[in-house]
Amino acid sequence: MPKRKLAFNVNLQAKYPFIKQINTPSDVKCGKCRTEFSVSHSGARDIEQHLNSKKHKNADRAAALSPSLLTFFKKSDAPTSKDLDIAATEGVWVYYKIQENHSFHSNNCASKLIQSCFDPKFTCARTKSDLL
Repeated sequence: MPKRKLAFNVNLQAKYPFIKQINTPSDVKCGKCRTEFSVSHSGARDIEQHLNSKKHKNADRAAALSPSLLTFFKKSDAPTSKDLDIAATEGVWVYYKIQENHSFHSNNCASKLIQSCFDPKFTCARTKSDLL
Protein backbone atom coordinates (compact mmCIF):
# COMPACT_ATOMS: atom_id res chain seq x y z
CA MET A 1 0.00 0.00 0.00
CA PRO A 2 1.49 3.38 -0.99
CA LYS A 3 2.22 5.93 1.71
CA ARG A 4 0.87 8.79 -0.37
CA LYS A 5 -2.28 9.32 -2.41
CA LEU A 6 -2.22 8.29 -6.03
CA ALA A 7 -3.32 10.76 -8.69
CA PHE A 8 -5.10 10.45 -12.01
CA ASN A 9 -2.29 10.70 -14.56
CA VAL A 10 -1.79 10.81 -18.32
CA ASN A 11 -1.39 7.02 -18.60
CA LEU A 12 -4.74 6.42 -16.93
CA GLN A 13 -6.33 9.11 -19.12
CA ALA A 14 -5.05 7.36 -22.25
CA LYS A 15 -6.25 3.95 -21.07
CA TYR A 16 -9.67 5.21 -19.90
CA PRO A 17 -10.64 8.21 -22.08
CA PHE A 18 -14.17 8.41 -20.63
CA ILE A 19 -12.78 9.09 -17.13
CA LYS A 20 -12.13 12.80 -16.45
CA GLN A 21 -10.31 14.44 -13.57
CA ILE A 22 -12.41 16.81 -11.45
CA ASN A 23 -11.72 18.85 -8.26
CA THR A 24 -8.50 17.27 -6.97
CA PRO A 25 -5.81 15.21 -8.77
CA SER A 26 -7.22 12.02 -7.28
CA ASP A 27 -10.96 12.70 -7.83
CA VAL A 28 -12.41 11.58 -11.14
CA LYS A 29 -15.78 11.36 -12.87
CA CYS A 30 -16.97 8.64 -15.20
CA GLY A 31 -18.41 10.06 -18.41
CA LYS A 32 -20.64 7.06 -19.04
CA CYS A 33 -22.48 6.76 -15.72
CA ARG A 34 -21.69 10.22 -14.26
CA THR A 35 -20.30 8.73 -11.05
CA GLU A 36 -17.62 10.55 -9.08
CA PHE A 37 -15.02 8.49 -7.24
CA SER A 38 -11.42 8.63 -6.04
CA VAL A 39 -8.37 6.88 -7.44
CA SER A 40 -6.19 7.83 -4.46
CA HIS A 41 -6.12 4.33 -2.95
CA SER A 42 -5.24 1.96 -5.76
CA GLY A 43 -5.12 4.03 -8.96
CA ALA A 44 -6.01 1.86 -11.95
CA ARG A 45 -7.45 -0.81 -9.67
CA ASP A 46 -10.00 1.75 -8.39
CA ILE A 47 -11.08 2.39 -11.97
CA GLU A 48 -11.31 -1.33 -12.71
CA GLN A 49 -13.45 -1.75 -9.60
CA HIS A 50 -15.73 1.02 -10.84
CA LEU A 51 -15.99 -0.60 -14.29
CA ASN A 52 -17.22 -3.79 -12.63
CA SER A 53 -19.86 -1.96 -10.59
CA LYS A 54 -23.52 -2.58 -11.34
CA LYS A 55 -24.28 1.11 -11.96
CA HIS A 56 -21.55 1.44 -14.59
CA LYS A 57 -22.56 -1.76 -16.35
CA ASN A 58 -26.21 -0.61 -16.50
CA ALA A 59 -25.20 2.78 -17.91
CA ASP A 60 -22.90 1.13 -20.46
CA ARG A 61 -25.66 -1.25 -21.54
CA ALA A 62 -28.19 1.60 -21.82
CA ALA A 63 -25.79 3.63 -23.96
CA ALA A 64 -25.28 0.67 -26.29
CA LEU A 65 -29.02 0.08 -26.69
CA SER A 66 -30.06 3.72 -27.13
CA PRO A 67 -29.59 5.34 -30.51
CA SER A 68 -27.43 8.42 -30.72
CA LEU A 69 -29.12 11.81 -31.02
CA LEU A 70 -27.07 12.47 -34.12
CA THR A 71 -29.15 9.95 -36.07
CA PHE A 72 -32.21 12.18 -35.65
CA PHE A 73 -30.59 15.24 -37.19
CA LYS A 74 -30.22 15.23 -40.93
CA LYS A 75 -27.32 16.85 -42.69
CA SER A 76 -29.67 17.83 -45.52
CA ASP A 77 -31.04 20.61 -43.27
CA ALA A 78 -27.84 22.57 -43.84
CA PRO A 79 -28.35 25.58 -46.12
CA THR A 80 -27.35 25.14 -49.72
CA SER A 81 -25.48 27.75 -51.74
CA LYS A 82 -28.80 28.82 -53.28
CA ASP A 83 -30.28 29.39 -49.81
CA LEU A 84 -27.25 31.48 -48.86
CA ASP A 85 -27.63 33.52 -52.06
CA ILE A 86 -31.28 34.19 -51.26
CA ALA A 87 -30.38 35.25 -47.71
CA ALA A 88 -27.75 37.63 -49.10
CA THR A 89 -30.28 39.03 -51.58
CA GLU A 90 -32.78 39.64 -48.80
CA GLY A 91 -30.14 41.47 -46.78
CA VAL A 92 -29.17 43.63 -49.76
CA TRP A 93 -32.85 44.41 -50.38
CA VAL A 94 -33.37 45.59 -46.81
CA TYR A 95 -30.18 47.66 -46.95
CA TYR A 96 -31.44 49.32 -50.15
CA LYS A 97 -34.82 50.07 -48.54
CA ILE A 98 -33.10 51.68 -45.55
CA GLN A 99 -30.75 53.76 -47.72
CA GLU A 100 -33.64 55.05 -49.86
CA ASN A 101 -35.81 55.74 -46.77
CA HIS A 102 -38.61 53.50 -48.03
CA SER A 103 -41.23 52.20 -45.65
CA PHE A 104 -41.01 48.59 -44.53
CA HIS A 105 -44.71 48.30 -45.38
CA SER A 106 -43.79 48.65 -49.06
CA ASN A 107 -41.83 45.40 -48.77
CA ASN A 108 -45.07 43.42 -48.54
CA CYS A 109 -45.90 44.19 -52.18
CA ALA A 110 -42.32 44.32 -53.44
CA SER A 111 -41.51 40.94 -51.91
CA LYS A 112 -44.43 39.33 -53.75
CA LEU A 113 -43.32 40.96 -56.98
CA ILE A 114 -39.77 39.64 -56.59
CA GLN A 115 -41.15 36.16 -55.80
CA SER A 116 -43.21 36.11 -58.99
CA CYS A 117 -40.36 37.43 -61.17
CA PHE A 118 -37.25 35.76 -59.76
CA ASP A 119 -37.31 33.32 -56.89
CA PRO A 120 -40.32 31.92 -55.00
CA LYS A 121 -38.18 31.44 -51.87
CA PHE A 122 -37.57 35.20 -51.51
CA THR A 123 -39.49 36.26 -48.39
CA CYS A 124 -38.61 39.68 -47.12
CA ALA A 125 -41.88 41.31 -46.11
CA ARG A 126 -42.39 44.01 -43.47
CA THR A 127 -41.74 41.92 -40.32
CA LYS A 128 -38.60 40.22 -41.60
CA SER A 129 -37.26 43.53 -42.92
CA ASP A 130 -37.96 45.12 -39.58
CA LEU A 131 -35.88 42.44 -37.84
CA LEU A 132 -33.00 42.61 -40.30
